[in-house]
Amino acid sequence: MNRFGRWLLAAVSMALSSGAYAATCGSVTPDANAVVMAQHEAYVAHDLDAFAVCYADDVVITDLTGKRPTIVGIAALREVYGKLFKRVPAGFRSEYLGKLINGPMVVVSERSVGAANGATPSGIAMFEVRGGKVIRVWFGPFE
Repeated sequence: MNRFGRWLLAAVSMALSSGAYAATCGSVTPDANAVVMAQHEAYVAHDLDAFAVCYADDVVITDLTGKRPTIVGIAALREVYGKLFKRVPAGFRSEYLGKLINGPMVVVSERSVGAANGATPSGIAMFEVRGGKVIRVWFGPFE
């Protein structure tokens, strides 16, 4: 990689690590994929403020297995994910394995990595993005 390539890679890495990815959320020209990627980067960084800004005030997050209660509203999202970010090990993250995009809908296949017990469950999540914010999320089973 040439000098410019290394500089560009360093600049992008610094921007992502500083929470700049959240600037995508709520933008005037919303792109569903960009919003989903921004919330994912904030999730991986355990950055609650950058994560929450990607969601609508009246967001609804549903676990389709019924094992977890539905999260309704930004305050509930901040409470649930705030506790999660404090509880999980620093290396815990989610990796996207594949993605399907259709207008405001983004479906991702993801795998959790870095759990204390070494488990790497995978599953799907479907996001609906409107006005630059995630308004609905549905999680399928993670096994």
